[in-house]
Amino acid sequence: MVLNNFKLAFRNMWHNKALALLQISGLSIGVAASLLLAIYINGQWKFDRFHQKSGQIVRINAISENEETAFRSNAITFSGMGPWAVDQFQEVKSSVRMARWIANDVVLRFGDNVIRDDAFLFVDSNFMEVFSFELIEGNAKEVLSRPNTIVLTESKAKAFFGKKVALVSQSYLMEEIHF
Repeated sequence: MVLNNFKLAFRNMWHNKALALLQISGLSIGVAASLLLAIYINGQWKFDRFHQKSGQIVRINAISENEETAFRSNAITFSGMGPWAVDQFQEVKSSVRMARWIANDVVLRFGDNVIRDDAFLFVDSNFMEVFSFELIEGNAKEVLSRPNTIVLTESKAKAFFGKKVALVSQSYLMEEIHF
């Protein structure tokens, strides 16, 4: 029975080649679009869900109005918004400010090694209390407790310190890394 259905379908495709090509290409495009949409939705759904307090983390958006577009939503707010929200709303337990350097280009120097990159963020000292990024080395409670300390990804640390990841204390980093 199933074999008969396949034979019949193949004969119909053989006699109507243009229609078969149109139907197969339409089905292929539909399946590909559905898979891409599922991958996109899955990525958006999992975005920042790995944090332990992900249900309590909220991003403040600024909504501005201008003549060309009615409303424009932007994640950039003035730096006092977070502390103001903590003072004004009892539901807000803490706030973390994150910012890129004004020129969006940071230069770090350690001896002869120099890194110039635009992927650095300046954050408040309580960043690791709100977000639960896993550290390879160091204590998350102490990592940003003093001024001029830095947290590097493993790839940045290897690029900065060479082939082996250097085991450096925070005070050493504070003295040798210049912003």
